Amino acid sequence: MKSFAVFVLAVALSQTALAQHQTFAVNPDASEVKMKLNTTHEVVNGTFHVQSGSIDFDRTASHISGIVIVAAGSGKTGNDSRDKKMNKDILKVDQFATLFRP
Repeated sequence: MKSFAVFVLAVALSQTALAQHQTFAVNPDASEVKMKLNTTHEVVNGTFHVQSGSIDFDRTASHISGIVIVAAGSGKTGNDSRDKKMNKDILKVDQFATLFRP
């Protein structure tokens, strides 16, 4: 009985140790980046398409890190002329196809 209790404790502790650090892959088909911009005239909401990414979470250090790569030209705000200006003049998608945040 004592060896069974030690076995159960060892299994429980090993699962806890393994759960201390986790890496999550971002699913591009189920993910998007939302933006909200407060202008002097209105609030602009939009979305961008996520191309790829991964998030690392370390419970022992309470630390999250990772990278998400977004298609710069995929931004949609619901206003085609604003989106065209954003892509050309602000994001310069002809020079910078992707955006990322490490």
